[in-house]
Amino acid sequence: MVQIKRLTLHLLIFFSIISNTGVFLYGNDSISLNGYEKQLQQKFTELVSVLSNERREEVNDRITSLLVEALDFPGSFEYPFDSLAYMGKVMSPDSLLSIYSWNVPMAGEGNLYSGILQFRDTTDLTHNIIVLEHQKSGYDEGIETGELNASTWYGALYYQIVPVERDGSTAYTLIGLDHNDYYTNRKVIDLMIPRNGDVTFGAPVFRISGDLRNRVVFEYSSRVVMHLRYHEEFGKIVCDHLSPPDERYRGQYRYYGPDFSYDGFIFEDGEWMHLTDIDVMIREKPEVPEIK
Repeated sequence: MVQIKRLTLHLLIFFSIISNTGVFLYGNDSISLNGYEKQLQQKFTELVSVLSNERREEVNDRITSLLVEALDFPGSFEYPFDSLAYMGKVMSPDSLLSIYSWNVPMAGEGNLYSGILQFRDTTDLTHNIIVLEHQKSGYDEGIETGELNASTWYGALYYQIVPVERDGSTAYTLIGLDHNDYYTNRKVIDLMIPRNGDVTFGAPVFRISGDLRNRVVFEYSSRVVMHLRYHEEFGKIVCDHLSPPDERYRGQYRYYGPDFSYDGFIFEDGEWMHLTDIDVMIREKPEVPEIK
């Protein structure tokens, strides 16, 4: 966690506003967020070009280290990092949480996901940074029932955060994409709960047909696109209803796709309640940044 004396922080903010370049001065040393962004851009380019899984993990570890260093600086929370085409950044509507996520295709092993959480404390403008560690296997059984943490993270490319009030505090509903394997993709709705400087993933708040689940996972053909997004104008999470083209393929998710109807979830009394066959008109939004 970064703690900076108030006077120093005011000077840093002043110089950041004057230069508008993301440069911060410490004595005779200058530190540039733009400089870190350029280094990260180079590393992501290298990540795409290297062939061995071992080398990709090494480059990815360096990307993670560079990003953690950059996120330690004042002003980094608002810094867009918008030149990093392979990394997604999403900020919560309450401006207290940013999530950075990206994928690393691994030959014969699917995708390795990387994620970093950056929390902001409005009382002193400090940052709490949490690196997420992707658990690459072991989730096929009980995928919707387990409680996870930063070191047993499910792994996804997050593209939307929906804060909700639960048990007198704020939790964050996360919506993301997982390239499961060659045949299917998954989209996931999860609940992340901040706890004493750490986080947990999953809580029994998703009610479907009377049952409670810790998270919701949709699996479907990798050849199609599924809509799953919170729409503020409706006050609901809206999703394509998925089905096979023929009953003989039921349960074989490599054949599942949208059937031109919509389901959804609405948050009531501390739970996300499942809705079926809802009547909405939606506009599609682009998918998240990814490495292919």
